[in-house]
Formats: sequence, structure tokens, C-alpha cells
Amino acid sequence: MRLLNKPFTYWLRVLHRDIGYFVTGICLIYALSGILLNHMKEKDPAYRTEEQSLQLEKQLSQAELTVYWQSQSNLPVIKKVMTLDENHSRLLLEGGVGVYNHATGWIDYEVYKKRPFIWWINRFHYNKV
Repeated sequence: MRLLNKPFTYWLRVLHRDIGYFVTGICLIYALSGILLNHMKEKDPAYRTEEQSLQLEKQLSQAELTVYWQSQSNLPVIKKVMTLDENHSRLLLEGGVGVYNHATGWIDYEVYKKRPFIWWINRFHYNKV
């Protein structure tokens, strides 16, 4: 009951303090996301790129490549295989992309993983919340 007997100026100071803490936090998040977005250097800081290589048989057709890829449980889901030229095929993966070299049998692919906190503050910075 003593809290209700406090003067009006006390409650104004408490409210001013708490709103100040909140606004300071928002400013720090906005500043951090601004720094991250300003220094991107051609890549999005909200995503981490994982590069992998895999050795397969040489001269696999697109159908054989798709069947092999789908039979492996530790690989990302394949969406489509496209021809780049006579020696290379492009693999469109869920969350990534890869290239199959028909002459050597090597697949070089990369998968993009979201960094949740950085993704959220960048989204906040762009005002897309």
C-alpha cells in the first residue's frame, strides 16, 4: 500500500528511467545491425556459408546424379539439376547451390545457414518486423 502513496514525480522518474533503458537497448541493436549491414563486403552477415566437396563417379547423367544425391541422408535436399556446359552441371539445393564436374566427378557445393539473432536485428533495421 505504501507504493500508492508515492508522489507523482516519483512515478515520472521511474517511468523515465525504464523507458530510457528500453530506448538505449533499441539504439544499441540498431547500431549493431547498421555496422553489420554497412560492412557486408558482398555477403549477407545474417547467413553463414558452409562449403563442402564430394567425390562421385565420373560422367554421371543428371538423372543418375539426382538418384545418387537423394539416396544420401546427410546431404541437403536437391531441387533441380541444370546443365552449365558440357563438363559441368549446376545443382540447386534447398538452402544452397553446387557444381558437378563431369570430367573429375567432384561436386563442390555450399549451403547457407541462418544466424537467427543477426538475421532478426537486420530485419529490425530494415523495418520488416
